[in-house]
Amino acid sequence: MIDKERENYERLLKAIIDDNIEEFSSLVKSTATKSIRFGRFPLLSLLYLYGSKRILKVYEKELCRIQIFTLLPEDYGIYLRFKEKAGKALRLYTFSKNLITPLEMLAILGEDYHLSKSFSDFYKTEESSERIEKIYRLKWQRKAEIMDNQITIARGPLGKQRAVVISSISSVALCVAILALVLALILPTLVGGNSQTDPFLIKGNNQAESLFANDAIKFSSLQTDATVKGNYGNFSGEIEGNGKTVVVEGNYLFTEFSGVIKNITLVFTKDQSIKENSALFAKTNTGELDNVTIKFVDKKVSYAHKEGISDEERSEGVKFIPFLLENIGVLKNCNLEISATLEGESSTNGYFAGFVSVNKGLLENCKILPSSSVQASCVDMGGLCITNDQQGVLKNCENNASLTQKSNSTGWNPNTAGIVVTNDGLLENCKNSGDITSIIEETSGESALESIATGCVINNNGEITGFVNEGKITSENSLLGDSITPSAYAGGIALSNKNLITKSENKGKVYAKSPFFAIVGGISAINFGIIYEDINRGEVEVFENGNITVETQTSTIYVGGICGRNSYDSEAKSELYFVGKCENHGEIKAYGRSNAWVGGLVGYSETYTQESKNFGKITAYGGKEVVAGGLVGGQTFFTQNGFYQKAGFVSLCFSNCALEVSTSENGTAFAGGGAGFVYAGAVVYSVFANTFTLDEKVNAGVVVGLLNGGTVQDDFFLNVEGIENAVGKVASTGGMIEGNSDGCTLATSMEELESKYNELLKEIK
Repeated sequence: MIDKERENYERLLKAIIDDNIEEFSSLVKSTATKSIRFGRFPLLSLLYLYGSKRILKVYEKELCRIQIFTLLPEDYGIYLRFKEKAGKALRLYTFSKNLITPLEMLAILGEDYHLSKSFSDFYKTEESSERIEKIYRLKWQRKAEIMDNQITIARGPLGKQRAVVISSISSVALCVAILALVLALILPTLVGGNSQTDPFLIKGNNQAESLFANDAIKFSSLQTDATVKGNYGNFSGEIEGNGKTVVVEGNYLFTEFSGVIKNITLVFTKDQSIKENSALFAKTNTGELDNVTIKFVDKKVSYAHKEGISDEERSEGVKFIPFLLENIGVLKNCNLEISATLEGESSTNGYFAGFVSVNKGLLENCKILPSSSVQASCVDMGGLCITNDQQGVLKNCENNASLTQKSNSTGWNPNTAGIVVTNDGLLENCKNSGDITSIIEETSGESALESIATGCVINNNGEITGFVNEGKITSENSLLGDSITPSAYAGGIALSNKNLITKSENKGKVYAKSPFFAIVGGISAINFGIIYEDINRGEVEVFENGNITVETQTSTIYVGGICGRNSYDSEAKSELYFVGKCENHGEIKAYGRSNAWVGGLVGYSETYTQESKNFGKITAYGGKEVVAGGLVGGQTFFTQNGFYQKAGFVSLCFSNCALEVSTSENGTAFAGGGAGFVYAGAVVYSVFANTFTLDEKVNAGVVVGLLNGGTVQDDFFLNVEGIENAVGKVASTGGMIEGNSDGCTLATSMEELESKYNELLKEIK
């Protein structure tokens, strides 16, 4: 930005702050200037924020139509004023770069009449409409409902709501009278002034009962342990627990919570039999929980459905959460100690998570403690959350509990994840240390069933950064039948990645057993997005046990140190799809009854694998066909809308591992230091220092086992005794090279190979 432009923009901001209509008009003569925004704030939002009435009178109707903006840096003074006005609603924007629309600003300022009148005419999005509803809930504790391009705001006694003050006077008076009566009954027995600097001092069971049962006490401090009945209504006060323990005899503590509670341990004593969504602390939190520990030890939870519910309600399932069903507020430094048995049925569609069902706020430094464990039957589990919403953040959170789900029920697919079932938001520096297990026990079935276990998440549509898994991941399917196709999926971090997993690491063993089909990866079973700068150090093992009675069915396993399959999905959030700058150090063991695709990094890749390394030993067997590569098992192209789109490739990669590959007497096998099989794909600019142990049935090349219409060029490798060529076999459709061409160069030492690899990286970049 040139100095003159910067000066004009500074003048424009000052004109808004000073409500200088003459200066403002002289600076916004062009449409482009009217379309600028300072960071998250369009001009109209700023005019509301600073109360620039003279400018609004002239320009409001014009500015409200603008939908496309030119971005300028956000002035820190704007943020400070916005922070002052936003109050509790600020948490909606703490981790967001979203536009703060004029309608959102009106909601934050409490301009009910103006907002209602302007709502249908102003530009808005579905996301901004959702935030407006949350603003009213967080800041004003009132309900705003948006339907058919209109907004209805519930009347309430808060603030300077001009549209509702007169009609609310009687309600306010009644509330004040009730509050005074409640305090009059309680005050004689309490010490303190019900203020933040002089809170009520709560001693014994009776005073604790009064505290939790009455929202009249706004500031309190526990002085002793206590036992209370539970099952209370809404609460908005501030409680300092002082490290005390409160035993709760009821099914839950609060209905909704919008206050602050700190430094307290809550012990829940009852087993739970639930027919609808249930939480022990509260259904909804818009406040703050800090250093709250919940203990739910040696308990049983039984799941069932209410009678007469619709199919839609039945499909949504029944959820049990020790902390919250919905979090729009903050949980920090909170802990859960749990040992529980969960009993569900396939028709119930049960769910469990330790902290939140749907997180739309912040969880920071929250842990399930190491002494914890959950045993479930037909109940899907996410260690901390079921769903982390788009605006949800989990930061520095841990699961240390072993989570085990078993099923012998036809039609139930057990899903178990260390942290969340579905992530649409941000997971930052989280960790799983518990063993995660999903098992379908040996039984007869009539439909295709799948067992799924992951260290972090089942479906990732958001961002995962800095995650570490140390627990063992086990997915076993022992289903039997003549007309079924059972499968097992396992990932050190994810089942399916459709956005981004970065700077993360798996250290735990990843194991899957299935009679028919399996996809397994050290980081993610399947990748439709970006896996970048991740490391797998855990052993990856897949055993296809061959219990299927129909031998004519062809089964397949896909196994990789990073991911089992690397594919393209038009519905994925990421517009890129590759494995980049990753390393595998874990040993890979794959036994397939029929077909096995096994790679040091990727089992089967349709897209891209770049600047990545494999050092893990590979042992692969396929009864009918095995395809194994030091980097990828098979490399091909991907299609979009049924048409050939782009050739995938392996580029700038390094493989230094031992490969042991074998097949049955009637089987076929292909092995390569880079890829076992390349079809309309490429292995280029890569280096190989592999050793091979092969049976006589294996077609092997130092770089590629079988080349079918693809490309192998500009690769470097060490000599391998018994393997003469870079490519073991070229199919009839041909390829760009046959045998040891000029494009692939033999190196004389590991030092030369490493030097060449570093040169390639510099040259390509």
